[in-house]
Amino acid sequence: MPLIDRYIAIDCQNRQMKETQELTKKAVMNNIDHMEEFVKMGWEQFSYSFPVKLMCFPEYQISGYVARSIREARAVAEKVPGPITDRVAEIAKKYRIYLCAGSMSEDHAGFPKTIFDACPLFSPEGKILIVYRKTNPWLPDEFWPSPHDFFEAGWKEPCFPVAKTECGNMGIFICNDGTQPEPARQLAFNGAEVLLHPFLLMDPFVTPPQDYIAIETKFLCWTNIAYGISANGGWEPFHAPPYPMQGASIIVDYQGRILSACPNAAVEAYCFDFLDIPALRAYRRTMMCHNGLANFRKELYDYHRRPITFVGNKQIKEDIDWDWKKNREYVRKQHDRFWDDYYKDSVK
Repeated sequence: MPLIDRYIAIDCQNRQMKETQELTKKAVMNNIDHMEEFVKMGWEQFSYSFPVKLMCFPEYQISGYVARSIREARAVAEKVPGPITDRVAEIAKKYRIYLCAGSMSEDHAGFPKTIFDACPLFSPEGKILIVYRKTNPWLPDEFWPSPHDFFEAGWKEPCFPVAKTECGNMGIFICNDGTQPEPARQLAFNGAEVLLHPFLLMDPFVTPPQDYIAIETKFLCWTNIAYGISANGGWEPFHAPPYPMQGASIIVDYQGRILSACPNAAVEAYCFDFLDIPALRAYRRTMMCHNGLANFRKELYDYHRRPITFVGNKQIKEDIDWDWKKNREYVRKQHDRFWDDYYKDSVK
């Protein structure tokens, strides 16, 4: 299909409606209704010259982030596809956009006693193109699993899928995944040209001097020669008092330059800019310096083969009452084991 040379991408610094902390399917639908209001307003406001073709929302935009255990999180979990994704698909189809609707609690058929932090990408026809599950939960307090925990239990789905579209190849990674260089790099080697990065990150991690969203997005886009769209929530601290979700959503180009940014504040906002996929592809093929993909020397690096890396948590598959307290105990043991092994031969 012919490429649209330039199209508009909108980064939605949005809030969830679940201010009462309730965990119900009705509250989830309220979140989606609010998301549709934001889509409608953004589509009408910015579709004046080039078409709006892509919108990205923050992490847990759909189901919210208030559960204290797997059992509580399952109260709003849903199969993918299912009634919740069907409702979001209607929005994508109505406005003819690619819609990265943040993420949701997924009830996975293969692992019925847990949930995944899952982010589907919808096409303008209302189809689910890919589903990404967070591979690096924010340990220790994000107690839900990574697909990595279930490799031995038979996990079969791709961990880093990429959707090939007429507007470029799109891949997703979620919030804490950006603290590791590997998810974005794997997506780039899988063909991704647009890195969609839903965040849910509070002050002080978003404000100076840390600025995690800007640091991660600029570096990962530059080293992987990709556009980056990082959407963070912007609302007052009813989720994690006293810290507000501090916004600072940004769109970054393939040279690490910030093209557009939302306020660094607990407010709802948009940022938008044009994505030029042919220009990105030409840059990848012609730029010899700073070409992190073509110049990658994989044989140099063997750290991933060392037997001291984080071990998948098998017990989380069966314990519906798994919570942050159990998770902290598990993570502490993993960290103690790692550092004991790490320093065994590296210091006297």
